[in-house]
Amino acid sequence: MKTPSVPWFLGFLLAFGIWGFLALAPPKSSQPLSPASSSMTSGTALPEDIHRLAVLLKSPRPALRFPPQFVGKISEPCQAFWRSLLSIDLSSVQSLEVNEQKLPNGEHCSTLAQTFIRRHRDYLEACRQWQGDHHSDLAGIRESNASACQSAFLFYRSELTHWMTKETAVLEIKDARVLMDKLLAVYSSDYELAAEIGEQLLRINSALPTVAKATLYARFMDAQLVSGDENHPKWVQLDDALTRAQKMGVPPEDLFEVRSLGSRARWGNWKKVIEESQAFNQAHENRGEGFYFLAWAAFENGDRKEAEAYLQKAILREPDHIGYRVSADGLAKGRKQVFHANLTFPLDPVLLPVKNLHQQ
Repeated sequence: MKTPSVPWFLGFLLAFGIWGFLALAPPKSSQPLSPASSSMTSGTALPEDIHRLAVLLKSPRPALRFPPQFVGKISEPCQAFWRSLLSIDLSSVQSLEVNEQKLPNGEHCSTLAQTFIRRHRDYLEACRQWQGDHHSDLAGIRESNASACQSAFLFYRSELTHWMTKETAVLEIKDARVLMDKLLAVYSSDYELAAEIGEQLLRINSALPTVAKATLYARFMDAQLVSGDENHPKWVQLDDALTRAQKMGVPPEDLFEVRSLGSRARWGNWKKVIEESQAFNQAHENRGEGFYFLAWAAFENGDRKEAEAYLQKAILREPDHIGYRVSADGLAKGRKQVFHANLTFPLDPVLLPVKNLHQQ
């Protein structure tokens, strides 16, 4: 899958254009992805969603209560600092520079829950560096540092929002901003919960295809943990997520990849994947994903020569696709691990625009 090259910044919706690899175990093992290979790379949001998601992530959060078990255990400086993080509105300022004086520094907040130690440090370092280059004439450096500061801010706030609402059932949360934070906070650590949060967010705001894509990926990552158990309810949840994502306009190449990976993990063989790949090739003559998966199937079935032929067809269709060329190189060098999935988390706060969102 390719991701569009969209100029983002401020830490949210990372758009490197780098092929992200998610290695799958051989089909005969019917094993889930290993922890080391099951993390997703970051990617851009769908273009039509960028403005809506930016507003959601950058708008101020509602007043939230601290968890009862921590009442009286959090210092006043930390309480004040965290309330400031929740209340800041970054959606209507020209840039972080305009809003510089409103960013709380958190220097006097030292009574931290374990959850926040890294986020707190990242925030202090990133925003201190940005403020320190205030007189720099190098616009690129200032933009990069502003992006890092906003990214750290948004990640920190997402963790804080999630922590303060952990005891609240997901279905009881009706605020899209809170759900957005929670989705960002748990995506890489709890795929099942991330999917539940994404589905609730879509019930409240159905005009977010990027969230449908993120929820689809979360359902797949959760379902592949029961690889080989073809009747497990998680596969029905994945099917539902595919249907919803298709209706909401998630690109067909994204749907194809998840559907293919799901079929292989669910049934433990490549039969359905081969059928789906052939159909995809006919329907999308300018894309190479179908040939890539045919090459993968051939490779896992022990036919390296056929795999090479299919890879060349994928490259012929998309000459600039880095992932296809990396796999072809690995195959030529006789590597054991050649094929990889390209699943990207489309909601990462590292490329959000810093400009005034209300003027876009």
